[in-house]
Amino acid sequence: MDGIELWGIEEMRRIDALITGKCGIYDEAAGLWAWCVYHTGNKDVLDIGTAFGASAILAAKVKQRYYLKGTVFSLDPFTAEGEWQSS
Repeated sequence: MDGIELWGIEEMRRIDALITGKCGIYDEAAGLWAWCVYHTGNKDVLDIGTAFGASAILAAKVKQRYYLKGTVFSLDPFTAEGEWQSS
């Protein structure tokens, strides 16, 4: 693991402690997500299945920390009742 992955793991733990709801990714997966966002550079990122937003927050924090441009979009097609929302 490199620095971005280790930072991603620690940052996700901080995010998880602050949000209401369940964090969907932990440890190695959070580190890998941070690495992926970092390596997209200044491009946009799409987080699908964001639920309570922890992974989208992590993506935005990676971009902020490393002064990367690009927008973080989050999408979760589930409703509060656990059903698919159609558009």
